Amino acid sequence: MGVRAQLPARVTPFVGVGVLAGVPRTVTIADQDGLDNDDDDAIDERGETKSEFDEVLFGGYPEVGLHAWLNGQWRVSGFGRYLVTDRGRNEDDWLIGGQLTYFPPRAKFQ
Repeated sequence: MGVRAQLPARVTPFVGVGVLAGVPRTVTIADQDGLDNDDDDAIDERGETKSEFDEVLFGGYPEVGLHAWLNGQWRVSGFGRYLVTDRGRNEDDWLIGGQLTYFPPRAKFQ
């Protein structure tokens, strides 16, 4: 969940903050563990993997970016976020990304 502040212009910079929670997953090779890890009734197939969920990750981020409105319904954005996690500063990291957003027309009630 996050919020952003921007200027009312067709091309505009923005700043924002947000928080997140997630459960990272670890995938490992499991072709010699004597189990059917992928539930296909075959044990220890070549290349078989298993996945385990790690502990819950919590974080927050400040972000900066640029919005460019293509028209009244489409917007392209680029951003940089610095993710600060609850796992210590060695796990913090930058996320550089972009998005294409569609805003449907508002319904007109009479």
